[in-house]
Amino acid sequence: MKPGLLFVLVLLVAGAVLTAWGIGGAPASDRAHEPATVDRAARPVSFDTAFVQRGAMLQQWNCAGCHAVNGRSIGPGFLEIARHYSDGPNPVAAVTTAILHPAPGLADYAPAPPQACLSSEDRDALAAWILELSQHPQ
Repeated sequence: MKPGLLFVLVLLVAGAVLTAWGIGGAPASDRAHEPATVDRAARPVSFDTAFVQRGAMLQQWNCAGCHAVNGRSIGPGFLEIARHYSDGPNPVAAVTTAILHPAPGLADYAPAPPQACLSSEDRDALAAWILELSQHPQ
C-alpha cells in the first residue's frame, strides 16, 4: 500500500472517530439545558477581547481543518459565514445554532458535523470571534 494512501485512510478513520465523538460528546451538564434550537436572546454574549481571543483559539483547534478565514475550503470561509448571519435579529444565536446543528445554509458546501463536543460557552466564543471578523476584516 502506498504511504500517501495509508495517510489518507488514517485521516478518514480519525475524522470518523472525531465526528462520532462530537455528535454525543457534549458535557452532560450542557446537554440537559440545551434546546434543539439555541435561543440566546435572553443571554447576550459579551464581545470582550478575552472572549473573542478564546473563540480564535477554539477555531484553530476545532474548525481550521475545514474553514479558512477568507476563501473557500471544505467549508465556507468565516467572513462568508459572518456576512451570512450578521443581518439577522440575533446573529450570535444564529451562529451558535449553526455550530451546534449545522444545516446547509450556504450554497455548494457539504454539511458539517455537529459540534456538540463544545460547551455553550465555547460556541458563544466561536460565534463572537466569527461575528467580530465581519467588523474587522483582515
